[in-house]
Order: sequence, then C-alpha cells, then structure tokens
Amino acid sequence: MALKPLPIGIGTNLDIDQTTANDGASVAWYNVWVDRANAIHTIPGLALLDDAQTGTRVFNYYSKTFDTRIIVSGGRVWAQYSKRGAWVEVLGGNLVAGVRPTFCENSENIFVAANSKIFKVSGTAMTEIGGNSPDNVTSLLFYGGFILANGPEIAGDVTYSDDKTNNYELWEVYNNESKPDKLQTLLLVDSQFIYNFGTETVEVTYTGGNPSNPFELNRGRLSSIGTIAKYSPVYDGEKVRYLSEVGQRRAVVENIQGVPTIISFPIDVPIEQFERVDDAEGFLMAFKGQNFYVLYFPTANTVINEQFHEQITLAWHIQKKMWVIFAQWDAIHSQWLAYRGNSFLFIEPWNLRLIGSATTGQTYKIYDDETVDYDTEKTFQHRWRDDNSKQWSNPRTVSLGKAGEYIRPPDQTQCGRYLNRQHEINYWDMTDSGEIHRACILTGNINHRIDTHKMSAFYRYNVKRGTNEFIINSISEEVGALKR
Repeated sequence: MALKPLPIGIGTNLDIDQTTANDGASVAWYNVWVDRANAIHTIPGLALLDDAQTGTRVFNYYSKTFDTRIIVSGGRVWAQYSKRGAWVEVLGGNLVAGVRPTFCENSENIFVAANSKIFKVSGTAMTEIGGNSPDNVTSLLFYGGFILANGPEIAGDVTYSDDKTNNYELWEVYNNESKPDKLQTLLLVDSQFIYNFGTETVEVTYTGGNPSNPFELNRGRLSSIGTIAKYSPVYDGEKVRYLSEVGQRRAVVENIQGVPTIISFPIDVPIEQFERVDDAEGFLMAFKGQNFYVLYFPTANTVINEQFHEQITLAWHIQKKMWVIFAQWDAIHSQWLAYRGNSFLFIEPWNLRLIGSATTGQTYKIYDDETVDYDTEKTFQHRWRDDNSKQWSNPRTVSLGKAGEYIRPPDQTQCGRYLNRQHEINYWDMTDSGEIHRACILTGNINHRIDTHKMSAFYRYNVKRGTNEFIINSISEEVGALKR
C-alpha cells in the first residue's frame, strides 16, 4: 500500500456533474478559503452588532471625513457619530425600502438616494436636492466638484450637477452615444475615470478642459461588454468586476483598463439556469488579508448539489482566483441557505468589519476569537460515498483537541474498498450570530488514477490543533490496489 494525498480540488466547480468530477476536481466549497500555502481555512462567523428592528435588508456606509456611520433599512436612515455612540434617526427622506442605497459626499455633506430623489444628510434631517435634479436615482458619484447620477429614462443619459454654490439644484445631461444602450450604473475608477455602464457597453469619461461640456470620452477604455445587473459592478482599487452577457450567455467579467476577461467558467452552468440574474448584487468583502467579490442572487430558484436554492451567494476569491459559496446553515432542515449578508463595510478607524443582513434588519460584525475556550473539544467530520452511490457512509468524527493540545489527531482506520470515492468534510461551531456556522468541502470522485478496486487502510489528517479555528493543511490516504 502507498500513502497518497487526497486530491480534494480547489474551489467550487458547478459547471461539471458530480459523476464526472474526478481526481483533483472539487464540486463545491462552502464557507472556506485557501491561503498562499494552499491550506484551507473556514471563513469567520458573525456576531450580532445592532438591530434596526425593521425585519428587512440593512446597508451601512461610513464617511471618513465626518467620522459617521449611516445605516439604511426599510427606507429609514440612522446616523452614528462615534463607534459606541447611540443611533440618531435622520428624518425627512423618501428612500424606497429594500433598494440598495447609493452614497457620495463632498466636504460639507453626505448625499444618499435609493431609487429616489437625492437627499442631503445634515445632523438629524435629510433635505431633498431640488431644482431639476433627477428622479429614481440608483447610482451617485462626486467628482471634480460635480455630483453625477443616472439620469432620466433615456438611453445612455448621465446627469450632472452644477457646483455647490447653487446647492446642486441645476442639472445637465451628457450622453456618450457610442451605442444607445440604457445606462445601468456609474463607477469612479483610478480616482479619475467615470465608468458609464450600459446594458451592452462600458464607456469611460473624464473631466476635460471645456467648461461648457466638462466630460469627455476616453475611447481607449471603451468596452463592448456591458452589464445586465445594475447593482453588480464593483471596483476594488485594481479591477472592475460585474455580471454581463457575453455571446448570448451570462458571465462574470473582470475588466482592467477596458480589457474584459471572463472569470465565471466554474459557475457558468448554474448562472445560465438561474431564473433571474438582472437583480444580482455585487459587493466587496475582506477579512484576514483575503478579498472577495461577492455576488448575491436573490431569485436564483435553481438546484445546486442536489438542493433547491431560492437564493444563493457566490464569492470570487481575488487572491486565489477561485469561486466558493458563502452560505448560512439551516440546522432545522439540514440545508444551505443564502449567506446572511447582502453588504459589507470596513470602518478602519473603528476597526469594525460589518455585514448588513439580507433579511432581518440586523448588522453583524465579523467574528474574531477574542477569548480561548479551554474546555470545549473541537471536532470535524469526514464521510464518503462510493461508486456514484447517493448513500453517504456514517461520518467519522475527528478531534481537533482542546486549546493547547497540539498532537496530530489519530488516523481513521478500516475505511473500506471502492472504485471511486466522493468525500465530504464538515466543520461547524456556534459563531454565526448564535447559530451553527458550518463549512463544507465536497470533492469529486477520487480513484487516485487506479481503475481497479482499492482498499483504504486509513486516512491521516494534517490539520491545525490546539486553537479555536479550523485549518486543513492536507489529508492523506493509505490505499492499495486489489487484484482484478
């Protein structure tokens, strides 16, 4: 017999069937990420921070200029003026409940809209920008003294304000008109370029030297791949990512300086099957030095890994260039739900990483182990199923030891015979806002490139022990081929 590493794959690959995914091809990874040494970590759980008591979506915004956190939920707005300060409701606005808000600010005020007029936040009051300012605003920027917003329902139109001397009440329109596709959203890139996302194009403008027509087109960054989901484009400081339609199919695109690249091949098939994608929403998320582009699909309504998903959250791990699934574990029904969050915010001066809930009106902070539990023995479970069977084996429970116990866990022996074997590795704890936080790795069918029956003597686990976290460095199998 020989000791062989278990090729459990890298990331989520939903464009392959479980019966065809073989050595080294993973099927789905839930709530895990991979470091530079290819060790597998669980993503952090969540702890409740505060509650808007609206029972619906919540979004957070932070202004470094004013050291102010803004909370939006159910069409209502609150401000928090210090890390532990009380909430103050900001009255006078008319935001559409449930719509992702958009923010910008100048040196004097924060501005907000949510499929609405633009409102100026000042103290405990919101004041509508008047004049001919646009309606139904879902995208705001502040650049070069101007406020920019998606304009009236005319293909390609972008509206921009006069300067603050006139209280931003006079607005004009520019239209790139390379192609008359409807404007979806705006992004400010490299602090100087305005990316105007249409349904079929991305046109890029900047401020030129013509006072009567201040916005000029940068044709070098023009792209013929627009976005079909206006809330999906996100800029991370280096690249723009968004959901698009490429060659009559749905795809996730990474765009750098006008050059688009498709990054969604491992998840293309389910995206094609989703009931809707135009309502998908993207946001950035970061923790422990890792960065993710997260796509939340509220009306996926599709089957993934033998389970129906009304909603699902897919995450692109930017450092490792791999897809994983962020999810919430429903312990009552033993199934995966969409991730708790629909937004993320890092408030660096307050050292808070915040997740806005998709359903409850609550804001969570990303959980950090601040205390060490010396009494609880952490475990994980390993089970498998053989030769394309739907029936899983009884799980083997592997101890991670109590805090301070660093001895390698014992091998799991007498592991049976098989032609090919699919593995599932599960870890859970109680850090998901008081509920079970679960991580899972589902591999393809592994046969170690030996096409005869094999006998598995034992599994050996190189995992981190003695702490309150779960890290897999490797799993090995003592396996030998049987005679025909």
